[in-house]
Amino acid sequence: MNWFGAAEDLRACLKEAGVHRPQLFEASGTRIPLRAHDLRATFVTVNLAAGKTEAWITDRTGHKSSQMIYRYKRQDRTHAELNLGPRSRCTTRSSISPE
Repeated sequence: MNWFGAAEDLRACLKEAGVHRPQLFEASGTRIPLRAHDLRATFVTVNLAAGKTEAWITDRTGHKSSQMIYRYKRQDRTHAELNLGPRSRCTTRSSISPE
């Protein structure tokens, strides 16, 4: 993977996988296309909402401080607000949050 083109690679892979959500690819005055770095913010947000500790998250992301963790955290504060379905979906070993 070309790290300088990671965003383009990510978007191309999503399209190849059949993901056709226009908001992920749109560039306008109010939107930017999905970036590879957005995955990090999503990981932090989902796992804080699922009740994971800051230590658990920093072990996986390499963040050095709570300030950086909360910089990535999105507005949604709870698992229910994220509408992720059953809690076990985000807390099992096979989920998006590896142990």
